[in-house]
Amino acid sequence: MKITSFGEELKSLRKHVGIPSKVLSQKVGKAVTYVSQLERNIIKNPSYSTCLQILMELGLTEEDAKKMLNYYDIRSKEEKQADLELGIQLDKELSLKINSNYYSKKFEEVERKKQLFLQLADKQLETLGQFDYSRADIIISNFIELFQSEEKSDFLFSLFENNFSKLDYSEMQLILSTVDKDYKKIMNKKFIKAMEEEK
Repeated sequence: MKITSFGEELKSLRKHVGIPSKVLSQKVGKAVTYVSQLERNIIKNPSYSTCLQILMELGLTEEDAKKMLNYYDIRSKEEKQADLELGIQLDKELSLKINSNYYSKKFEEVERKKQLFLQLADKQLETLGQFDYSRADIIISNFIELFQSEEKSDFLFSLFENNFSKLDYSEMQLILSTVDKDYKKIMNKKFIKAMEEEK
C-alpha cells in the first residue's frame, strides 16, 4: 500500500515497533484515542510538539522525526509565525516594487540588453562568416537546434547564468577543453549503445 499521509505513516511505524495506539497516546500524555485519531487523519491540525514526541517514542531520532514532520507539512507555531511574517514582508516588497515601477524599469533594462546582445551577436557572426563560413554555419545551426525546444533552450540559458567574461583566456580554454572531452565521452557512449542495440 502506498503511504500518502502522516496518519498512514504513523500507523505503519507504530505497528512495526509493536506499540498499541492507546499505550502510545498515554506515553505522550494524551487521551487514549489520540494516536488512533491521528492515524485516521481525523485531527486536521495536529500539535507539532506532540507529533515530535510520538515519533521519538517510536524510536526516531529528533532530526529524523523533524524531517518526517516537515515532509508532511506539520510545523511548529514558531515556523508558522515565521512563514506568515515572511509572507507579509514579501507582499510589502512586491507592493513597493509595483508602485515604484520597478518591473517596468527592469523590463526596459532587459529589452535594452537584448537589443545590444542581438547587435553584438550579429556583428560577431557576420565577421566570422567572412573568414570562416563552415564554423559560422556550425555555430548558427547549433543555436537554431538549441532553440527548437524549451528543454534545450533552458540548457543554453542555464549555461550562461555563469558570467564567463570574468575568466581569463587560459581559464576559458580549460573550460572548453573539459566540455569538449566530456561531450566526446557522452557521444562515444551513445554510439556504442546504439551499436549494441543494433546487434
